[in-house]
Order: sequence, then C-alpha cells, then structure tokens
Amino acid sequence: MTTAQDVLLSVLMKAGLDYLNPTVSSTDPQVAEIVDLINETGKDLALRGEWQAMLASSPVGPLPSDFGKPAIVVTGAGVPARRVTDPGHWSFLAAATPSHPYYRISNGAVEVVPAGPATLSYWSSHWSDAGESVSADGDAIYLPLVPMISGALYRWLRKKGMPFDDQMAQHEAEVAAAQKADRGL
Repeated sequence: MTTAQDVLLSVLMKAGLDYLNPTVSSTDPQVAEIVDLINETGKDLALRGEWQAMLASSPVGPLPSDFGKPAIVVTGAGVPARRVTDPGHWSFLAAATPSHPYYRISNGAVEVVPAGPATLSYWSSHWSDAGESVSADGDAIYLPLVPMISGALYRWLRKKGMPFDDQMAQHEAEVAAAQKADRGL
C-alpha cells in the first residue's frame, strides 16, 4: 500500500528538492505546498476513474458518509436492481410492486422496491484511509503511486512557472495506463 510519505518523498526527489526527513505534517512552506498538490492530485484522480480499491458496500438505507456514486444495488436474493431517476416513474413502481427490483437515491438514502434487504455497492469518495485528503506520513493512499507522483509534480512545476507540458502529458498517459491496469486490461 502506498503511503502519503512515499508520494511526498518521490515528488520532492523528482522536483530536485533536498530535505532531511520531510513529513506530511511539516510546517515548511515548500513541503506544505507539495502536500496540498498531492491532495489536489488525489481528488482529481478519484473523480476521473472508478478505482477498484475505492469500491465499497453498505446495506441500503441512508447513504454512507463516503458515498461518491453508485455502482450497483443487489437484493438479498442476489438480483441486481435497476436504477430509477424519474420521480413519476418511481411513484408508479412503488404503487405497482414490480416483480423485478428497482432502486432510487433520494433525500440522502437508497430505497428499493419491492422492499427488502439489499446491498449498495458504491464508489467511495475517500481516496485515502484518512478520507479525502492526507495529513500524516502513514496515511494509506488507494490510488496508484505513479500517477499520484506525476500529478503532484506537474502541478508543482506549473505553480512555479516552469515548463510543465511534457510532465502533464506524461501524467495523462500514466493515468490512462493505470486505469487500464486497474480494470485488468
């Protein structure tokens, strides 16, 4: 598992910045800036793909606090439910009690018809074990290491007014490769 410290050390090395024992919680402005860029990269990558390490599940009911977007709802009998987004269609289905299960997300909860136990599989918004950002050296990062490093590096170069086009293009290629690898392609 990649840690925030791993990413920080790699970005510092690639940026040519020499620090003795830098920490993610450092108050040094340069290190803090790179940690901010690591967090920016993590948020960006989390939104750009459906990473297997970010797949979570929960019983239907109130949405989990880390809910990002739905993957699938499966009933207790193992039947996948179809999603409904139109309120009129939902009203019809709820009154008719269909034979096939349907679900909707409304008012911060998942509802299923016909009612019964079901599980929501979803893509978490938490890309690290600390949530939607890192703040300590040991925070585990669920996203691939290489795009995390290249993303923070090109953002650092851009912020410093240095040429970053090549690094940004490399980052985009690394993101695409990491997404393919994550899907097993």
